[in-house]
Amino acid sequence: MTTRSSTATKRTPAKRATKTKKATQKVTIKNKSKATKKVAIKNVASKIKPTAIIKRNPLGHLLMEKMMREAGFRGGISSQKKLLDAYSTDESIFSIRPQVVLQPKNRHDVEIATKVIAEQTKRFDSLSLTPRAAGTGLGGGSLTDSIVIDMCAHLNKIGEITEKKDKITFTTEPGAMWRDIEKKLKAHDAYLPPYPASKDICSIGGSIGNNAAGPDSLRHGHCADWVESMDVVLHDGHTYTIKPLTFR
Repeated sequence: MTTRSSTATKRTPAKRATKTKKATQKVTIKNKSKATKKVAIKNVASKIKPTAIIKRNPLGHLLMEKMMREAGFRGGISSQKKLLDAYSTDESIFSIRPQVVLQPKNRHDVEIATKVIAEQTKRFDSLSLTPRAAGTGLGGGSLTDSIVIDMCAHLNKIGEITEKKDKITFTTEPGAMWRDIEKKLKAHDAYLPPYPASKDICSIGGSIGNNAAGPDSLRHGHCADWVESMDVVLHDGHTYTIKPLTFR
């Protein structure tokens, strides 16, 4: 067993960059003939805004909720402004406001939501279903202008940990937080080697979905290398169990 320790240092707040009054700057370029040429470079970076155009939900919130309930969806369905604003950002620089947020209570809810939305995309191609876990991604992958399905609100249970010889396995739902899994594994004197830097605030589902890695990954591999099997809901609304391929 290896004991790990870490130290923390205080960060000095970085100075904010001041806005330049000029929109262009002149650059002098020298060539072999000793002649010079002035080039104007526009400061386009200052004009870029990390936002996206919002498309309206073609079904409407009430109609969508009716369709979901009739199909048997039991989780939360909301289009309240406060909730939509909360789901419009993650740890990236982007801000995209969804139209509806779904919070499934179990796997059956995920199957229903996936099937209903997949059927409606045949009529409305602007519809999409984007899974979201803890929202700690830096690339904006959990953001959408359509429908968000939150995998953390209720699907966060950690199953029993099984220990056989030198192998430890456990089953978990996608919304379980990495820090909670670590606490349970610690009782067995074990840990998940590909832990990411965001392990204190991220979920296991998002980590596996992004094939996350961390300080120990050079030796022990990424998240995908530690997954024995997964139950995945595909667009037809059915759950499939997938495992690594074995070659004979």
